[in-house]
Amino acid sequence: MENTLTQIYTNKTTFTVYLLFLVLLTLVLQQTETRYLITDEVLINQFKDKFSGERLKKMVQIRQKGGFSEAVFSIIQLFIKVSFISACLLSGTWIAKWKLRFSQLFKITALAEIVFIIAKTSKIFWFLVVDKDYTLKEFSDFQPLSLLSLFDTNILESYLVYPLGVLSVFEVLYWLILAYLIKLFLNKEF
Repeated sequence: MENTLTQIYTNKTTFTVYLLFLVLLTLVLQQTETRYLITDEVLINQFKDKFSGERLKKMVQIRQKGGFSEAVFSIIQLFIKVSFISACLLSGTWIAKWKLRFSQLFKITALAEIVFIIAKTSKIFWFLVVDKDYTLKEFSDFQPLSLLSLFDTNILESYLVYPLGVLSVFEVLYWLILAYLIKLFLNKEF
């Protein structure tokens, strides 16, 4: 496994293919979520008590027209996220006096990003196969393998929902993979 990972982030062509694969997976998951999970029916059921029928129709029409912009936004969001985390890691490696460049940390961060693809896939699988009757709130509050899944979100204070949703097995795995890849890149023991 170590040899394969080293090959991915040292070979420019292999990394480019991986990056394109990551972008493609992100787009497929985003489109699957938009088309099959957060449907017009789910949105209408969520907002029918808050907005008039005419306003709901406009919301649905705007949403249907925004497909391309959602895809572009997903790609931009992915690159901003990976770049920001890479910059944070760069500042940490600079403080530790390790010799790593931003491009190296960008590759490491992009490789670790596959963990969140797996998390998103598990969420989509859950709502496509297991729980087909859900509300928009249930969908947005569902974070697989997180501390949030141990609590009832209806009685939980709203300011606790996000932090408990972020504290998940996937987040821990992400940071462990980042640390492992940095260790590989530096040839250091931790």
